[in-house]
Amino acid sequence: MLTHMKEMVEDVSLYLTADEMELQPEKISTETLTNDIFNQLKHYYPDLLKRYRFTIQSPLPDCYFDPLLFRQVMTNLLSNAVKATRSVDHPQIQVTGQKKDGTVILAVKDNGIGIPLQNRERLFELFKSVHTRDRFPGTGAGLAIVKRIMERHEGSVSVESMGEGRGTTFTLRFPLP
Repeated sequence: MLTHMKEMVEDVSLYLTADEMELQPEKISTETLTNDIFNQLKHYYPDLLKRYRFTIQSPLPDCYFDPLLFRQVMTNLLSNAVKATRSVDHPQIQVTGQKKDGTVILAVKDNGIGIPLQNRERLFELFKSVHTRDRFPGTGAGLAIVKRIMERHEGSVSVESMGEGRGTTFTLRFPLP
């Protein structure tokens, strides 16, 4: 219980940082940063090397974004995808991207536990989760942080899932400068 409360306090701090930090956007390689983040996650989830199929549609488009905050967004989305696919026989995570009509669109797709249709609207609220903590560990703050960071970059995040057991796709959209 104490550990969970400590995690919640840390997540509130991250949320406030995402909300108040001065943005320092610069041109970043989304592909390089996404690969770096996935390689870091391998240390937290050692079975990734053995079981997971992680693919990046290459090349991902470069974008203008605060690099620290982009790292936070992708860390949250990729770690959620890892948690969502833990119980799947052949876990897959795919990152795709494109430029379209002055917008960079990145998507993180998994074949994991999915999201119950009736709970999707709660997903981006602070400390809300659509699954029990034993099925999907965490505080429920990660997607609220992602949403706030995207809004600060004049972008958006959306989710698609056909329901429980049918995987999930999170899509990020943000304008080109």
